[in-house]
Amino acid sequence: MTEPEANSAHGLLDPDFNRDRFLAILVHELRNPLAPIQNAVEVLKLSRPVSDRVDRCSEMIDRQLVRMTRLLDDLVDVSRLTRGPLDLRLGRADLRSVIEQALQRAGARLTERHQTLVADLPPAGVEIEADAPRLVQLIEILLDNAAKFSDEGGTITIGHAIDDGDFVLTIMDTGIGIDSAIRPLMFQPFRLAGSEHNTNGNGLGLGLPLAQGIAHGHGGRIEAWPREAGQGSVFTVRLPLLRAAAVPAHTAPGHDVMAAGRAPKRWRLVLADDRQLNADALSELIRLQGHEVITVYDGEAAVAAAERSRPNAIVLDIGMPGVDGFETCRRIRSQSWARDIPIVALTGWGQSNIGPRAREAGFTFHLLKPVDHLTLLSNLERMHVLGAGFTTE
Repeated sequence: MTEPEANSAHGLLDPDFNRDRFLAILVHELRNPLAPIQNAVEVLKLSRPVSDRVDRCSEMIDRQLVRMTRLLDDLVDVSRLTRGPLDLRLGRADLRSVIEQALQRAGARLTERHQTLVADLPPAGVEIEADAPRLVQLIEILLDNAAKFSDEGGTITIGHAIDDGDFVLTIMDTGIGIDSAIRPLMFQPFRLAGSEHNTNGNGLGLGLPLAQGIAHGHGGRIEAWPREAGQGSVFTVRLPLLRAAAVPAHTAPGHDVMAAGRAPKRWRLVLADDRQLNADALSELIRLQGHEVITVYDGEAAVAAAERSRPNAIVLDIGMPGVDGFETCRRIRSQSWARDIPIVALTGWGQSNIGPRAREAGFTFHLLKPVDHLTLLSNLERMHVLGAGFTTE
């Protein structure tokens, strides 16, 4: 695998540049082994029947993979925040739906720790202008934080209010509370990692700074207070409600394109990744969904396989040695038969410049590893139905 090109020799002397470069390499190298593990777990889940022991082990591995992937995503996002605001794709977002999605994603942590959730959710139709996936991420971070710093069997309570044109979400826990020495540092990246106050050894001090960055990007803020000594903490998220001016409805990338009753497209794919375990496992998962996959392990082979089989979609790892994914895509796009088919970029690099480079090379959309096969297929189907342009997930 090759690292994306450095911006300039001058950049190597910049400590911020070197930090971001190191984090990009680290995240890339950690994503790659996660991808085949995730795909192998999915194959086990689909290989029914299996023993209860295998089933339990698969679920355990899956939960830890989700946790590892989120940590890597947080590393990339916090690095971006140090250079400026996050890029947000704003649209109309229903707050009840957003909170329910966050609860679903954080549920495994609460169940694992035998914690009770008491939730008072807003009615459907309370809307804000937001990047809905980012807002789900913000709430999930706060729920995960509450679960992490609460004892097993504790209680997490969610409430809401409307105050002076703002929506106020409250998350209250029965955990260790907030030390007065910690409170001024809570939303600064990395400041809590290894702290004497971080008694359970969990986390790198990334979640709360990222959540605050997302809140600020939406014109809001997060505040935190201790409850009575030793009785937990209270976090409030304040976000401006949608004003009278209409905002175009937001359609989530993974929306159900089958709602209109269309039969899903049967894909004939060429899939190329130099990491053979990842390529084989992902190909097998796609085949189990009823699609045809030709699997190759380098760019030259991908060009030859595409020319020979004329697939209706192509999936390419970006970081292949020799002929990388960018050049492979350009070569395939130069053929008249391939000018309009979806070509998907897969990569472990989470840097913001990957998207523009992928778009320029001719990719239809860009997904970060580890890639869920159903997410890949749903994005392909969305492109088929809607004819949408380039996206980054």
